[in-house]
Amino acid sequence: MTQTASPAPMSPMAEPMAAPMSAPMSAPMSSPMSSPMPAPMSAPMSAPMQAPMQAPMPAPAPAFSPVMFSTAAPVPSGKAMRLSLTTTSLNNCVISNDSDAVFFEIVTPSWEPNNTKIRRLDPNTRELELVAELERSGGMEKDGMTMGGGMKKKGPDAVRLRGEQFRPVTEFLKAEDGAGKINSVFRGKDGKQYRWQEKKRQLQLIRQDEPDKPVATFHRERRYFFVLRMSRQPYLEIQPGCMETLDSLIVSFLLVERKRRGLFGSKDD
Repeated sequence: MTQTASPAPMSPMAEPMAAPMSAPMSAPMSSPMSSPMPAPMSAPMSAPMQAPMQAPMPAPAPAFSPVMFSTAAPVPSGKAMRLSLTTTSLNNCVISNDSDAVFFEIVTPSWEPNNTKIRRLDPNTRELELVAELERSGGMEKDGMTMGGGMKKKGPDAVRLRGEQFRPVTEFLKAEDGAGKINSVFRGKDGKQYRWQEKKRQLQLIRQDEPDKPVATFHRERRYFFVLRMSRQPYLEIQPGCMETLDSLIVSFLLVERKRRGLFGSKDD
């Protein structure tokens, strides 16, 4: 009975069970839950969401624009410039070059049919400035271009250039005595005299001191089969030597071309 030493063999079994339950269970659970999980979630949520919101907003469009203008290129020097007419109308059209560096707007409002305003675009301010007005006194006159002596609306009989007082068209654009019905003379801003004439069915502008060199030529429109839509718009071919008097050139052209057509304010001009 003195050999009862049973508690001695049970102590070694308690030690191996305590060691694997404490150390191996705590280490693998704390490492994957604390470090790897927060890192991938914080990076994609912060950077991609803020970048699109900080992108610059597009600039607003200009307040004024009958036509959306781009930045006007300088007027080419040393070579002829082509100014196209958007329509065949002389009462409502736009006359401009390809880059809109030279841009004239001719408008005759329906509520003011006896007044035509001619505005020019300032390429720096991108605003239209009034350069001239044409006025009709109204009434009718005989149409010498139609058979039977029909009637037509009177053409403009007064003109005003850049803030001047209205004056008779005949003072600004004088018909040459003994010349054809089209030939007319005006004095440009440069102080030189210019003359419109029709040669080979083309309207030409010459300077009095160089009568053999046209400084402007009007090319009429072309149409498919002569009656359908235009295959080429009408345009003015302007030489660089008369750019200084371009405003007077455009105003006189409108008056002379209307006279040449013989329409004087009809719906088609």
